[in-house]
Amino acid sequence: MSLGLPVAATVNCADNTGAKNLYIISVKGIKGRLNRLPSACVGDMVMATVKKGKPDLRKKVMPAVIVRQRKPWRRKDGVYMYFEDNAGVIVNPKGEMKDKIDIVDEAITFFRANVFFRNFDIKSPADKLLIYLTLYINVALKRLEGCRTLAVGTKAIINLGLEKVPVPGEPGFPFPGLFALPQSQQEAELFRNYLKQIREETSGRLLSCAYRPNGTPNKWWLAFAKRKFMNIIVP
Repeated sequence: MSLGLPVAATVNCADNTGAKNLYIISVKGIKGRLNRLPSACVGDMVMATVKKGKPDLRKKVMPAVIVRQRKPWRRKDGVYMYFEDNAGVIVNPKGEMKDKIDIVDEAITFFRANVFFRNFDIKSPADKLLIYLTLYINVALKRLEGCRTLAVGTKAIINLGLEKVPVPGEPGFPFPGLFALPQSQQEAELFRNYLKQIREETSGRLLSCAYRPNGTPNKWWLAFAKRKFMNIIVP
């Protein structure tokens, strides 16, 4: 794999700890070579400090894992992968994320507030995915309208998951210009598979909110099916 992030590189922080970016101090398990600093790639653990973020996190040395890099690398199946930015997440010494709330939990937790937004300021790549998931939750709740039991609602969500998932550049993608266009058919399929997986994960967690433990609808959630996020009409 291409090592795209040398020591002293600054990467975005892609978690919910309150850190904005991370400054790489060292790469765990990798030593430097003659005239070359140690470098990290996706999946490597590094020691880093927080350059920007919550005051209680700044200048503290803590472990992190690289989750995205701009420099392309070749997978075993021959596909080249790259991201639009370099990013990492803060972890504990065992490699577990310190903040257990992921982007799906965040999208569901703040949906009932975010759905009222007509405009959304994008401050990081994570905000783009948050926008996409917020609209998807809006669509899913619309499909759950009239589903009076958890069993019926689950069937409606399964049917939603069987629909084709458009990617940027294809008809039906709701946010033109939000994501970079795929550069190849392989890249488009990778993007499509990622969106399908995160939609499925979101659907499963949403059902536990939209329905009570006894299987009856939760009106405090299903009432938001009538809202239009960013004035987008939900089919």
